Amino acid sequence: MKFDYLLKNEPKHLAAFFHPMVASVSFSCVWILTLLLVLFWPKSSLVNLIKEFRMPLAYLGTFTCTMLVHSYLSLKIGLGEMHSDDYFTRLERKGIVLFEEENNFIPYGFIEFILHTLFMISLTLPLLIISAAVSGIEPGAFFQSLAVIFTASLICRTFSFLMYLCFGQWNRWGRFFSRSFFAIFFLSTFAFAFFINPIFNLYLFHVGPESFSKAPENTYFLYILGVTGVILALTLINQIIIRRRNLTRRSV
Repeated sequence: MKFDYLLKNEPKHLAAFFHPMVASVSFSCVWILTLLLVLFWPKSSLVNLIKEFRMPLAYLGTFTCTMLVHSYLSLKIGLGEMHSDDYFTRLERKGIVLFEEENNFIPYGFIEFILHTLFMISLTLPLLIISAAVSGIEPGAFFQSLAVIFTASLICRTFSFLMYLCFGQWNRWGRFFSRSFFAIFFLSTFAFAFFINPIFNLYLFHVGPESFSKAPENTYFLYILGVTGVILALTLINQIIIRRRNLTRRSV
């Protein structure tokens, strides 16, 4: 399979790496995170904060904001919302079959989703490194936090792409279910499955698991296991839908 189309801004693509709207939102995100980092920058040294039993908010604020922005952007990309919804664009894209729909999802679209998600996170990586450093986050916790951001963004993208396959582009039901999933994943899971909530996992890295008595010792492992399982399930469903549609097109 060739992935050269990833860098081309074409109508048959959900969103290329350097799609104008994606690039604009991504760099706006960088500016917002820079302002947040300045806002949450510790007013005193890390040693003094630790003595006062306080932790800098730079890590928690920057990582949480990064995750929410990237996840919502991934949600919109998977749903095909990175293209204008004016009349002429709708007319141009009516009945179009995406590159992601022409090929089996697992060896093609899913690989694209992974690469594009990593690319978007890499744009904010310097700010994430700085925020973790000034907050005294250990290297192991830093890389685990990156994994939380990555999996949260990827699950949003695979789910919204499933909604695209089921309802098409610019469909109100697709938008409704995608936004509902976003709200449930980031907010409602606090109530019934806090261990799978990505914000809670970042919070544990911020305060330390020992500071939260109700959290099981393997919270991060449970999160990765649960979210990865859902991503694989969504990937398999997308693969089945696309494969069946391609077989139908070839038989016509």
